[in-house]
Amino acid sequence: MSVFTAAAAAAADEPRQSPDVEIVPGFDAAGVYLRDVERPLVMRPERTGIYGQAGQLFLVRGADAKEPLFGVAVRHRDKKAWPRGLDFTASGMSDPGEDEKTTTLREASEEIGLQLDPAALRLVASWVPRDGYSSRSAVFVADWGEEPIPFNTADIEEIRWMTAAAISAAAKAGVPMKSDLRAYALSAAWPPAF
Repeated sequence: MSVFTAAAAAAADEPRQSPDVEIVPGFDAAGVYLRDVERPLVMRPERTGIYGQAGQLFLVRGADAKEPLFGVAVRHRDKKAWPRGLDFTASGMSDPGEDEKTTTLREASEEIGLQLDPAALRLVASWVPRDGYSSRSAVFVADWGEEPIPFNTADIEEIRWMTAAAISAAAKAGVPMKSDLRAYALSAAWPPAF
């Protein structure tokens, strides 16, 4: 398991985010997503410390192959944040009392309609984002065959199979993607080792 920390983020390839800014989705005056933008990081007293935890899942084809493929969700165009942006296969915030693994299993059920065996999940990364008031995150992988992945069409438009190098290149090129996936794909902890 790799641990994504501020030190790992500092060692990541360009672009590097200043500790004084956060990356958020940017919208025009009509509310149309344009691109991720940096804004000054404002520490709000009510948001200091860890306010939650999240679980993320990648379904993986060919985990033993030289270049495994990761199931990357393309967020629905009607999503307010990162519409048509890349995301983990399934991800979300924990409900009260859930650990990250339970959250990941629930999100897999809700977003892609799969009832996964908890033993099938392998933890590949865990970190607390360096912005000082985010959620603790854990990334799991599970092997997947050649069959299509079902998904909730209200949340996801499609699932793309991408190599780790392609995900990293997309993050570096500024392709719209959820900020936690971008941070992970640009970190020294990328790609996941299983």
